[in-house]
Amino acid sequence: MRTSVCFLLLGILVLLAARNGNAVKNFTGVLGQNITLQCPRTKTTDVTRLYIQKGDGANPVFINGFYTGRELPVELKYKYRTFVNRKDLSMEMTNLSFSDEGLYKCIVFYTSQDREEFKLLLKVTAEYNVPNLTVEKCDEHNPVTGEKRCTLTCSSTGGYPQSKVTWPELNLSLISYVHNNSFQDPTSKTWTIIQTISYPCNKPTNISCSVDTSVSNIVSICVNGPDDEKFPLDAAVISAIVVVLLIIFILLAVYIIKRWRARRRLPPDDPDLGLPLDDCHSQPQES
Repeated sequence: MRTSVCFLLLGILVLLAARNGNAVKNFTGVLGQNITLQCPRTKTTDVTRLYIQKGDGANPVFINGFYTGRELPVELKYKYRTFVNRKDLSMEMTNLSFSDEGLYKCIVFYTSQDREEFKLLLKVTAEYNVPNLTVEKCDEHNPVTGEKRCTLTCSSTGGYPQSKVTWPELNLSLISYVHNNSFQDPTSKTWTIIQTISYPCNKPTNISCSVDTSVSNIVSICVNGPDDEKFPLDAAVISAIVVVLLIIFILLAVYIIKRWRARRRLPPDDPDLGLPLDDCHSQPQES
């Protein structure tokens, strides 16, 4: 019983919060494009008035709306950029600018006494250009550790809000940050993001960088491997060749020496002498 009562009270509080404008509905638009702001409602009763204003403080700015049987004055800067649909209680806003970003309020009138208020939060974004990824240096060794590192720079412009650079393929624990700068254009309000990092050149790696949702082209670094890795491999090959040649030389020398000694100790009846031993003894002796 108590649980049912608690849920009932919670539902009433949520409904009251919505009616008092505490619940905020979020919208996200893109710079220069259009967006439709939809005003919620909880009743099916006919709507007699709709006011859409910007701001929730002491001096809200009326944007657009309708009043049955009357014409509402709309500021010139909104008159040709905002269009209200009376059926679904929505307002289309065209050619979005960053000044349109902010908190809006829909005031829905069923009668002069019965009304609902809803808050709408509009965020305006701008897509960053495809980042430019450059490899500036990839051949310098750290004077202390002797480690070979590459210097990489990622930059992108024209985005909003301010974002940061990410390196999807790299190990974050191995990145050393050299420069990390952001600049906002005072006129367009868009951001330029630039970041330079240093990364060890231990093995061939395909990399890219991202700024917000924009991704750069893939660049390969350390394709040939670092010089300090090449040397041990070449030295090992050379050492192996030298050892093999030395073994061959020793075996050949041993073979030659054995052959030479064998020729010096040939038996008397060896066919290589040309004469058998008996023939040698049968030769007449001179007195």
